[in-house]
Amino acid sequence: MMEEQGKKIFKWQLRVDGSSNTHGNGAGVVVSTPEGDLVECALRFDFKATNNQAEYEALIAGLKISTVLGADEVEIFSDSQVVVNQVLDEYQARDESMITYLELAKELLERFKEYRIVHVPREENEKADALAKLASATINIWPNNISMIRLLQPSIVKTKEVGAVFGERNSWITPIKEYLINDVLPSDPLEAKRLKYRATRYSVLNGELFGIPNTIITDNGTQFDGRKFIELCDKYGINNYYASPAHPQTNGQTEAVNKIIKHNLKAKLATKKGSWADKLPQVLWAYRTTERGSTGETPYSMAYGAEAVIPVETSFSSPRVQLFQPEININMLKCSLDELEERRERAQIRNTAYQQRVARYYNSHVRERRFTLGDLVLKRVNPGTRDKATGSLADKWEGPYQITGIAGHGAYRITREGFGELPRPCNAQYLKIYFP
Repeated sequence: MMEEQGKKIFKWQLRVDGSSNTHGNGAGVVVSTPEGDLVECALRFDFKATNNQAEYEALIAGLKISTVLGADEVEIFSDSQVVVNQVLDEYQARDESMITYLELAKELLERFKEYRIVHVPREENEKADALAKLASATINIWPNNISMIRLLQPSIVKTKEVGAVFGERNSWITPIKEYLINDVLPSDPLEAKRLKYRATRYSVLNGELFGIPNTIITDNGTQFDGRKFIELCDKYGINNYYASPAHPQTNGQTEAVNKIIKHNLKAKLATKKGSWADKLPQVLWAYRTTERGSTGETPYSMAYGAEAVIPVETSFSSPRVQLFQPEININMLKCSLDELEERRERAQIRNTAYQQRVARYYNSHVRERRFTLGDLVLKRVNPGTRDKATGSLADKWEGPYQITGIAGHGAYRITREGFGELPRPCNAQYLKIYFP
C-alpha cells in the first residue's frame, strides 16, 4: 500500500463520491486515464444506503471500472474521511456492514500493483460530487456523455454467479452444429425448416462454428483476383464482387472504418505507438458495440441479433446480468436469430435513406466531370503502384491516355499508346484533361 505522503505520480487517477438524501441514493465516479481522457459514471441505487455506505459503493464501483479499463496502479481521491481512514487502517470499522464493505474494498485494491488513497475537501472533488448528486436526484434525463448505471442491490450482497450468455452447451449453437456435422434435424417440421435456413449462414471449421458472409466486395487489387482467393469463395459459396469504377465510394467504406480504428488507436496509445497490437482488441470491441448513425444499430447486433454484454455490466451486476436465466436467454436468442433478417432489412432501409441524404448534400457541392470519346486525359497514380524510390517527388499523374469508351455513369475506358487499353474502366474523379 502507498499512503498519502508518497511522491510517486500515478498514471491513473480515480475520484469518487457518494450521496444519500431524502430523494434517493447514488454515487459519482470519475476515472482519468494516462492519455488524459475522463470516464464519468453516475450510479443510482435501487436500495437505501447511509452516507458512509454510499461512499463505499462509490469507491468499489470506481475500483471495478478502473480494473475493467486496464489500470494497474491508481491514485484515489475521496472526500469521505471515514472511508479513507478505514482503508488506511487509521480508523476501525465497527458496524457489521462497514466491516464487509471495507473487506471488499481491500480485496479490490489488491488487484493493483500500487495505489494511494487521499482524503480531499469536497470543493476539490467537484465532478464526482456533481455526478453523485445527479444520480441521487429524481430526474430521468441524462447528458449523452455520462453513463448511468443502476445498482439493484448493495455490492456486499452475494449474488449467484452467471454463466456465459453464449455458452456451447444447450445453446442455439448446438442444433446448428448437429445438423451440419451429423445431419440431425428437430422432429418438428417447422423447426427443422427454420434450422436448415439458419444453417446456410454457418460452416464448421476444425470443430468450431463459423459464420459465412453471403458476399464479399473488394477493390480491384490483384490479391483479390488470385486463384486461391477465388477457390476459397467457391468452396464456401461466397459471392465475390468487385467495386464498380462508377461507384468508388464502395472502396471508401472500408477505408472509413480503418480511419476510425486508427484514430481510436492513436488516442489509446499516445506516445507508445509500438504497443498498438495490445490495444487493438479493445478498440475493435468499442467499435463493434457502438451504435452507427447510418443504421441505428451496432455492428455486433447486426451479426448476432442481440446486443453484447459489455465488461462494465458484469462488474456492476447490471439488471441483464442479475436477472439472467439460461433457458429464457436461449429461447430469446433463438427468436432474435429468426428476426435477424428483418432487423437487417430495417437497418438497410435506414442506411439507404442516410446515404440519399448524404448524396444530396454531396451532389449539391460537386461539379460533374465529363469527357468525350477521343479526349486525352491524365490518370491519377495509384499509391500502391507508385515507384517508392522516388519518394515524395514521384509524379501524381501519368499518361496521356485516350478516352475510347463510356463504361457507365462517370466511368470510362482508356487506352495508352504502347500499352493498350486498361483491363478495367476508370472513374472520372481519377482523370483530368491533358493539355499537350
